[in-house]
Amino acid sequence: MKTCNKCGQEITDTATICNMCGENLGALGVAHSTSSVQANITQSHTHTFATTGHQGKSTSSTTPVGAVFVLLVAIALLIVVVFLSISSRGNDSRGVNINARDGFFEDGEDQVEHLVTWTFIPNNGIWHDGSTSERTATEIYGVIPTPPPLSRRGHEIVEWVVSGNSLTVNWQPIHRASGSSPMLSFENRYYQVVNIGMTWYEARDYAESLGGHLVTITSQAEQDFVQQIVNTYGTQNIFWMGGYWVFGADVNNLATNFRWITGEAASFSAWARGTPDSGDWAYRHSIAFVRRGHEGWGWENYWDDLARHPNMDNPDYTFSIMHIGFIVEWS
Repeated sequence: MKTCNKCGQEITDTATICNMCGENLGALGVAHSTSSVQANITQSHTHTFATTGHQGKSTSSTTPVGAVFVLLVAIALLIVVVFLSISSRGNDSRGVNINARDGFFEDGEDQVEHLVTWTFIPNNGIWHDGSTSERTATEIYGVIPTPPPLSRRGHEIVEWVVSGNSLTVNWQPIHRASGSSPMLSFENRYYQVVNIGMTWYEARDYAESLGGHLVTITSQAEQDFVQQIVNTYGTQNIFWMGGYWVFGADVNNLATNFRWITGEAASFSAWARGTPDSGDWAYRHSIAFVRRGHEGWGWENYWDDLARHPNMDNPDYTFSIMHIGFIVEWS
């Protein structure tokens, strides 16, 4: 269809004369038709351009490039964080680097895991399987591992003490002797002064029933400590110790020929003046710590050798059995 330029009547494309006003439409019809086609083309082109522009604004070339860039930056940051984490753990001198060997660790890492090894020191205790050697365990996620079951006759665990990468157990005796001092500590050992009159054998057995033994003094520092607690808590004159002689001992060298019941070396002594003096009867004697001796003898705070079965019941006699206590030690 085309339109007459004179009257505006719509006429078919093949008509050359307007049936309304008689206008000759030959050249105008062609020109108008051509203009109409051009307008349609222009309108179609404009529509296409608008559509393309809309698509470009929402999804075209810039969006994929930005996403890839952001992803690459995130990956780079992740690599830096992982590297710093591994480097930090690698600088921890306490641990060791262990390769996963194509497996996975508990936290999912499959390359190298930095593990911290802890050592448990039983300190005379016995593990549940009967062994007494040190044990090791691995720290998991920064948590110190729990020691396995540990026991010691007549003792209970006070605490585990941390030193570096080691955990050492501290014990204390479970039982206390009646008529005794408080539990007193010296160099990771415990002592009690017992003010009960007994023979040496009775005192030895009683101390062992408590999980300990009669005191053995092997240094000047320990001698000074025992002297202090005896003078602070002791009420008896004499206190049995864990030293003794055996039959056949060299009576000419009794001062260094005695034995400790624990098997420790008899390398230290603190004998009172003129002692030991038991001679041939030494094998019947044991060592005692003198808190208060005969007046004027100067034996206080030194050792004396005394018959293991004192039969002197005279309450006025310094070395009567009723005046002899003993010292228990837990080592």
